[in-house]
Amino acid sequence: MPTLDPKIIKSFKDKEFAHEFMDEIMNAYIATQIKTLRLQKGWTQKQLADAAGTHQERIAVLENVNYSSWSISALREIARALDLVVSVSFENFSRTIPLIDRLHTEALERTPREEDLFPDIKWSKGAPRQIDNKQKRGLKKLQEHWVTRVAAQASHLTEWSMEKSHV
Repeated sequence: MPTLDPKIIKSFKDKEFAHEFMDEIMNAYIATQIKTLRLQKGWTQKQLADAAGTHQERIAVLENVNYSSWSISALREIARALDLVVSVSFENFSRTIPLIDRLHTEALERTPREEDLFPDIKWSKGAPRQIDNKQKRGLKKLQEHWVTRVAAQASHLTEWSMEKSHV
């Protein structure tokens, strides 16, 4: 458990309080991470906006810890601009509360895709890493294969869940 005041944890017995408190924490977490990741790249709000296909004012809103109208599509645009992915999941309170202690730069920064996936390759800054059309077609087939496989797995889980609920 994080260094959260025991009185607050006790207050989590109240469902409404618990959800409102964690909503505020999650809003602050997302907004702070967007700003941290932008600064990690050395970008201004305008530069991130240009990369995400939006306006600087929109980035300012998304970096506001009081903002609460998040959309998956907006987060995906920001993630793509930052060369990251968005991960969304439903969690228990006990797994989410520790995020409070992770609202600092080092915990919010992420390793760039190339370094993350290919740590042994020395990438030259600014060098384009494009693939040709033949490679794109091959990758498209591979992507379709994996999307089909993941969809089948999700379908299987849904069927299993429905069978289990009818028992």
